[in-house]
Amino acid sequence: SRGAFSLEVTEVSKPANDTCAKAASLSITGGLGKVVGDTGLATDAMKLTGKGCTSFASPGPDLFYSVTLAGGQTYKVSLFSSATFDPMLYALTSCGAASCVAGSDTPGDGKAETLTLSPKVKTTYTIGVDANGASEVGTFTLYVK
Repeated sequence: SRGAFSLEVTEVSKPANDTCAKAASLSITGGLGKVVGDTGLATDAMKLTGKGCTSFASPGPDLFYSVTLAGGQTYKVSLFSSATFDPMLYALTSCGAASCVAGSDTPGDGKAETLTLSPKVKTTYTIGVDANGASEVGTFTLYVK
């Protein structure tokens, strides 16, 4: 075919919070922290083993959020995903798989993941949203309350 045509290219890049070291800040205001995310452009930065935090390996794309919680309180961390995404959720005290203090991986797309954190003193956690499949990506809403 002949004729004039136009081609438009848009550069996309991975999210800034694609590594634990560059976790996005999640603030709690009025007792609630909330963030909406998408792992579609993320890469696999955290390699949990099947024996660790969630009892499953984590070869999927992951995103990270940093949240500071007051001591002496109990917090619920909840992750709700799109109907076609099967994520896993975990909490770290530093950027290493060995620092995982809680994890959740309920099998099945669209299933909620929930963690309970009860720090004795003021503690900063890095919350990881991950998946146990390399091509497992999707949108989610993460809550801390």
